[in-house]
Amino acid sequence: MYNRIKKLLALLVVVTVIAAGFVTSNADGTAESGVNKFNVVLVLDASESMKKTDPDGYRYEALEQFIFMLADTDNYLGCVVFDTKIKAESELSLVTGQEEKNAVIETLESVSPNHGYTNIGDALQAAVDMIETSGNPDLPSVIVFLSDGNTDMPTDSEIEESLETKADAIEEARDAGIAIYSVCLNANGSADITEMQQISEATGGVFNEVTTAADLQDVLSSFYALIYNTVPVPIEAEVFPDSGIITKTFNIPGLGVEEANFLIYGEVDSITIYDPTGAEYPAETLINSTCGMAKVMNPVPGDCTVEIHGEPGTTIYGNMVYNVNLVVVGSSDLNQMTGSTSTPVNFNVQLGTGSVMATDPSQYNGFSAELIISDAYGTDLETISMTLGDNGFDVAKTFDAGTYNFRFHVSGYDLEKESEVYGPFTIVVAAPNVTPTPVPNSAPEPVEEEKEYTKYVIPFMDNTLEIPVTDLATDAEDPELVYQIESSSFLEGDDYTFDGETITMTNYSLSKGDYIVKAIDTGGLSCEVKVKVKAINVGLITVITLGVIALLVLIGIIWSLWYWKGRRLKGTLTFIDASNNPKTLNNAHGQVRIKRLGNNYAGFDPRKTYIQCTGKDHVFFVSNKKFVGGRGAPTKKLKINGNNSDVRVNLPNNPAQLTIRFQKDERKAKAHRAASRGRSGGAARGGARSVRSARPAGGRPTGARPSGGRGPRR
Repeated sequence: MYNRIKKLLALLVVVTVIAAGFVTSNADGTAESGVNKFNVVLVLDASESMKKTDPDGYRYEALEQFIFMLADTDNYLGCVVFDTKIKAESELSLVTGQEEKNAVIETLESVSPNHGYTNIGDALQAAVDMIETSGNPDLPSVIVFLSDGNTDMPTDSEIEESLETKADAIEEARDAGIAIYSVCLNANGSADITEMQQISEATGGVFNEVTTAADLQDVLSSFYALIYNTVPVPIEAEVFPDSGIITKTFNIPGLGVEEANFLIYGEVDSITIYDPTGAEYPAETLINSTCGMAKVMNPVPGDCTVEIHGEPGTTIYGNMVYNVNLVVVGSSDLNQMTGSTSTPVNFNVQLGTGSVMATDPSQYNGFSAELIISDAYGTDLETISMTLGDNGFDVAKTFDAGTYNFRFHVSGYDLEKESEVYGPFTIVVAAPNVTPTPVPNSAPEPVEEEKEYTKYVIPFMDNTLEIPVTDLATDAEDPELVYQIESSSFLEGDDYTFDGETITMTNYSLSKGDYIVKAIDTGGLSCEVKVKVKAINVGLITVITLGVIALLVLIGIIWSLWYWKGRRLKGTLTFIDASNNPKTLNNAHGQVRIKRLGNNYAGFDPRKTYIQCTGKDHVFFVSNKKFVGGRGAPTKKLKINGNNSDVRVNLPNNPAQLTIRFQKDERKAKAHRAASRGRSGGAARGGARSVRSARPAGGRPTGARPSGGRGPRR
């Protein structure tokens, strides 16, 4: 039972950490209006295999707890349940309390796995469509995707269709800034996790594989570090004493906490929470067979006491998780984005809760702040601790000449938050008390906003595609730029490598995708270019079909060459060039190019113009250019009969002529005619003899008159 509860806790952590975060600030340091509020669509696999990978239905309780953990106001929540097709949906709608949450829970639990396949493409597309049509455009968006495997459909064509739809959904999610967080319930170890991993990495989300509780502890830390910007406060395992009561105390910070959620794993009877004065909070609670949960809205700063009731001898453990709305606003005393090497730059960072900034220095107690300096290309150079003052945290720094960016990192009470990146700013050499002159610099400009490549992927062939990036942008001041891949639909290492100048693709895990390439100048300004790649999988059957067609064509060409090369000249050919120089041939075969027959070719290409022997009583004059000859229209091929007549040919607008005369072999022709007549006469005589010999045994020939010419006697 204990291990089962740990497994449930681990799975819950995977999804609950996603609910915690999305605290951002704009480049100007002001907080976004939707702090800790977002559009979220839960996508749940209901294929038949889920009965084996999660026979006890832990996923339902984990998702129920995930939904409970969401802040009770201003979020938008929906869900999609799928197998071979979409089986159930709960439209994305505003959450104002537990009632809206319960409606989504009912939808998730309404479909039982039963003989279904795994149509990931349709599921993700439905979730993306839901956010784009029903979500709040002012909020960040996330899809939480739980499955136990990979795209699997009844037929190959349906698999290809699902994969194509998946590629479209990923592309739309990337364009809309929708992060997809994937959890693979790989309980039997048979899933290829690459597909779900790519879905998350391509959209800026996070992927994790759920196998054992020990593995999921890593999920806990990584998800919180990347998304929630905090670490859950652990509740250590403890056994209920004879009193059946366990008491825990937590120190609630004075800034940045909107809700405090308590997750207690094990058999729990009730949870009661008290504020620092000892008064009981009006907390929301949810108790089931494996877990107890409690939520406190707007907790009072200070010591919070949690009283847990349960059966004596039962072991419990858990976490306390904040829903935060901590705001970080940074600034410097640079009036313009230029400073001097002789003057220190003063930096300040302030904290707030939602849209309200802290005014009392005591509210900063328990927090610390750091200034992080990076170069023009985003590489971190230095981290400097800041000092708490009367108006937030301060630090001053003198810089060497160069271009820099900066940001702030704040932590405390298991909360962590980074500001946006500020800059770039340039430090120049200047004398003390002299205002530095701004360095003129303009941002790079894309040559094209988008660039497209199409690659036909052929089995058993080298399908490498090289994409140069150094020609994607230009800059007025910098002849050379630094290029970085900001994001990609494809997997680095598995699909492509990048050396700073060329993207080299060797694998195509998606039928279509893109790269966002960032071009940065020495002043830290940049532009972005989208490079789109479409991979057309030719397929083994198509390759075989094309191979058969190519073989047949080759056979036809070989036969044609053999046929015409083997045709002999049956007569005498006289060729007179444009300088009236004759040449006679009696023994030739195949094609006789005119470069063998003269020196003045009257404008004809001597390598591509020839006499074609036929083995019959005529030849052909053939050229790569249309010419005039005989009485017909201009042509590239002229028949010359073996009647010993001169045939003159010339190119249009060129009076110079070539003359061809062909005399068929009369001796052979006469012998041929005699043989033909002999065969005809012999056949006639042989026919008469046949009639005379055709008589019945012992009588006259059938149909012959009697002797004397008279008729029969009476």
